[in-house]
Amino acid sequence: MSGTRTLAEIRATCTKAARGAGCPWGLAEEAGLAVRVLEAHGLPGVSVLARLFEGPRDCQPGCSAAPRCGLKAMAALSDDPRAVPKGHVAAPLLLAAPLLMAARKGAAAMLRWEGADIGCSGGGVVADGALDAAIAEGLSVETVALGTGVPRPPDWRSRPVDPAHWAALEALAARTLVPETEASRRAGAGPDT
Repeated sequence: MSGTRTLAEIRATCTKAARGAGCPWGLAEEAGLAVRVLEAHGLPGVSVLARLFEGPRDCQPGCSAAPRCGLKAMAALSDDPRAVPKGHVAAPLLLAAPLLMAARKGAAAMLRWEGADIGCSGGGVVADGALDAAIAEGLSVETVALGTGVPRPPDWRSRPVDPAHWAALEALAARTLVPETEASRRAGAGPDT
């Protein structure tokens, strides 16, 4: 199977994968949208989300000492631009998604952690460093006037994704499916024959 996916397919699969990983529906929908926005800007959203679900994070039962979940931190930042998480954050790249969406309305910002800088403006993104970091500490978000580098505008075409990360997300998405039974088929479920 090809490693190229449309942005719509990326969003749908990532939403279902987040739900299959145990996220509530609202957060799962945010995950799908975030990965779509990141991928549209040439950032490795699919890989970052797949790796987030591989490791422990504080939104799993019994993992309160784990790093803060990047999805929960992203949702908090979407609601309040001052809600920059403290301490260790898993999948910090996810926090760039709400900044990129806000940048379309003129709110340029710089997301930083040790080893990475991501400038988000209405013209696109300027990114450098370890963007796919599994865990980061010392995140900061600053409102800035971006002037260095040429922003990479969003690209709405299909894009290549890592086959192993895609397979991991599809496996999580499959958890949301209901197994077929003879009783469900008799009741009319499934395709028309």
